[in-house]
Amino acid sequence: MDTDSDGEVTGGEYMKFFAEVDRDGNGSINQKELIILINKERQERAAAALHQEAAGPNVGQKAPDFNLRRLHGEGTIKLSDVIGEKPIVLVFGSYT
Repeated sequence: MDTDSDGEVTGGEYMKFFAEVDRDGNGSINQKELIILINKERQERAAAALHQEAAGPNVGQKAPDFNLRRLHGEGTIKLSDVIGEKPIVLVFGSYT
């Protein structure tokens, strides 16, 4: 929102931002418009970091199918084989 990068958001900057997010021009911002904003911001950050198109699904899109090695046991598990059985949470990283 801080278009002049002075560390402050003026009323004019906020109104410009609001008007850009309010795609249907009805004076309010709904969930669909917020998802569009989140996906756009995500793609811009990823593209800037990678200097290429962002990879991966946007909010609301299905994850691509993939195989993962089982943590305890042998073999792999395929995402498409377990979708729909119960909620799936993927955590990448270490929390120690």
